[in-house]
Amino acid sequence: MSWGLASRLDRHAYADTQAHRLDARVKLIAVLTFIVTVVSFPKYDLAGPAPLVFFPLLLAAAARVPVRDMLIRLAAVSPFAVLIAAANPFLDTRPYLQIGTLSIAGGWISFASVMLKFALTVSAAMLLAALTPMGRLAKAAVSLGVPHIMVNTLLFIYRYLFVLADEVGRMLLARRLRAPQVSRPSFATAVSMFGVLLTRSFERAERIHQAMLTRGFDGRVRALGRSRLQRGDALFLALTAGGCLVFRFVPVSEMLGAFLMRGI
Repeated sequence: MSWGLASRLDRHAYADTQAHRLDARVKLIAVLTFIVTVVSFPKYDLAGPAPLVFFPLLLAAAARVPVRDMLIRLAAVSPFAVLIAAANPFLDTRPYLQIGTLSIAGGWISFASVMLKFALTVSAAMLLAALTPMGRLAKAAVSLGVPHIMVNTLLFIYRYLFVLADEVGRMLLARRLRAPQVSRPSFATAVSMFGVLLTRSFERAERIHQAMLTRGFDGRVRALGRSRLQRGDALFLALTAGGCLVFRFVPVSEMLGAFLMRGI
């Protein structure tokens, strides 16, 4: 995933659509409800969470978030999910599903379930970040009772990952200008660059800390103005929570499959 793509999705959080205008608290609660619903399905259940794919798709369409950018970003972090679930097919070899002469082990079903849950939950989290500026999300989290230290940590990580990425980009550009004939830096050069980056990061962190103290920062997130819940916020939250409850406790996929089979 390129940092240009990440920056583009970050800038999209300041767009002006009906989805962007929803209260940040409502969006945060809705996405958390969706994530809890997705991960609550049993590990061998693939049909249950499948209809929930419409939530991120509809939300992305309403907010005009480029689906291609979302898929690229999702693919960039998918290796972490693969590493988590890679051992399942080898540890769970018990036959679970029989399709004709083909026998599918339970480990492959649970592997697919992990990947589906990963795609749904990460897509929802990325959409939340693409729909709401990080400052508003922080304010919403604090108003919902999240400790200030956790909110501050997430804010600093999010903000300064982009700063560090820009610093790395400048260092790589400087190396290419000084040695254009070398396509890749040697191990010793990479270690030296990492040491320089670490030193600069410590120095920048010290300057930022001193500047924050000078401006009276006391560890609390503050924002100007108060937001009030509107009728559209309540409707969005009710539809999201209601849909999650229906798809979690009503076998919608099985009912739809049985209906289609009767039609055939």
